[in-house]
Amino acid sequence: MHTRASPFLVWVMAMCCVSAVAGRAHELETDRLTVIQREPNHLALTLRIDEIALMQRLLAPGSTRNEFLLACVALPPEALENKLSRARTMFAAQFSVRDDRGRIVPLQGWQWPKLQESRQRLSEAALALIATGEAHVHAAPAELIADAVATRPLERASIVQPESLPDLTVVSYRPTQRRATTPGKPLPLRF
Repeated sequence: MHTRASPFLVWVMAMCCVSAVAGRAHELETDRLTVIQREPNHLALTLRIDEIALMQRLLAPGSTRNEFLLACVALPPEALENKLSRARTMFAAQFSVRDDRGRIVPLQGWQWPKLQESRQRLSEAALALIATGEAHVHAAPAELIADAVATRPLERASIVQPESLPDLTVVSYRPTQRRATTPGKPLPLRF
């Protein structure tokens, strides 16, 4: 017996397929670094990363993501916070910016997600692993912020990519700024 699917049902199924594909298109495929030159001697750095993967590469490079997750969530909160703090210190020591003469430009003002947020991210991924067998939770990437301030203007700079970020997309730019003082008139932009 052959039955015909309703047009509405076909449309719903098509929309589900399209949204699944579109959803994947906006996921963070690699860790991303954005470098903005705020002042001639000041670079603002923003990293958007898979924090769990970074911590695993720093703390347990020989383990799988699943092993790392289960080991982390089994720790008492204080031990987990110590482990996360150690990983953050390790990463900050590995990551560097150099000026055009090859000298290290110190990074300062590191801002990390709150430890509670990191614990929550680990717990959600572990729960997903237990419930579905899949450790990847579609969560927003963690954001890390730091500033590099040189003693002289930076014409060029380079990033020393740490091994803990093996696949890194880097975006860098110097924004232009001007005041708009004529409401209603077009303000031309140049790219």
